[in-house]
Amino acid sequence: MKIAIVSTHLFWGRGGMEKVISSLMGELEQCGDTVSLILCEGANTNWANNYAYYEISSCRGLKRPVFVWQLTRLLNSLNPDIILAVDHRAVFYSRLYRWLRPDSVKIGVWMHVSLNNYSIKHFNNLKFADFYLAISSGMANNLKKRLPVNANKEKIYIVHNPTPLVEYAVPRSTIPIFVYIGRLRYDHDKRVNDFLNALSGVHGLWKALIIGDGPETDKLKRMAVELGISSCITWTGWVNDPWAYVEEASVLVLTSRNEGFGLVLVEALSRGIPCISSNCPDGPADIIEHGKNGWLYPPYSVSELTRLLQMVVDDCGVLPDQYLVKKSMEKFTAKTVMNNIRQILLRQISNKKN
Repeated sequence: MKIAIVSTHLFWGRGGMEKVISSLMGELEQCGDTVSLILCEGANTNWANNYAYYEISSCRGLKRPVFVWQLTRLLNSLNPDIILAVDHRAVFYSRLYRWLRPDSVKIGVWMHVSLNNYSIKHFNNLKFADFYLAISSGMANNLKKRLPVNANKEKIYIVHNPTPLVEYAVPRSTIPIFVYIGRLRYDHDKRVNDFLNALSGVHGLWKALIIGDGPETDKLKRMAVELGISSCITWTGWVNDPWAYVEEASVLVLTSRNEGFGLVLVEALSRGIPCISSNCPDGPADIIEHGKNGWLYPPYSVSELTRLLQMVVDDCGVLPDQYLVKKSMEKFTAKTVMNNIRQILLRQISNKKN
């Protein structure tokens, strides 16, 4: 099977999307498949160095026709059975190649960002796909509701995102340690300011470990100082392997207003760390079983987040058993998810030939 993964997304090189695409490419190649990654110029490519990738013109502005021409020419050379588009533009621009070879290729959508901010135009671009891989039930429902009537809504498959199985469990800390891993944004998609505001209302002994960076890191650090909690927080900045810095932990916290999936939640569960997450669209509700492997709270509700953090500080005994936490992520293991995705791709090829 030959697969071309097409993206017009300007990767920053450190996100969950890069991890998942790398994992899929590695798993498919181990099965004997040929996988090619096609990126537009300007994207960070350091994360893709172990795989076959191609850079073509930017798809923005006046360069758009050049991008479409180069993409079509490259796809003609690669001759894939399946095109996996990871964004709506990639679907739209790949359709010329499919128009030229309608009986030899299928286009699938494999999105990794929330669709809640997508416009009618974006969904009109997505309608050109033959099938859809949804990484959460929320995303699948969004596709069913908002895709145009002439889209292939009967071919929406929930596949989740793959996470490597981790054998060890991170030790529980004596003093509660709340961990955040991800981009540092203030009052935006990640809403790290909600985490800081909630921490400022927690009484008793606690520590926080914040791993990551972003354009508003300094603003968030100043906020911690103003709230009087900076002495309780360790900021590591961006690190290549964030979990190597988590020596002890009580809970991982996710405060996002939107997620495509919430890969960091599954990574935490695989290490026996329960999670407190906003119940944002899409993803966390597929991962967190409230009261069993963590807790969900309404997005933007700093008061409820504060209550949950205080609950852990008051009694660490509320934390669920680490074995049960680890077991709750088994359906997200790389082997399970990748096998599911590969079987879906093989079925699309089989349907193409029939």
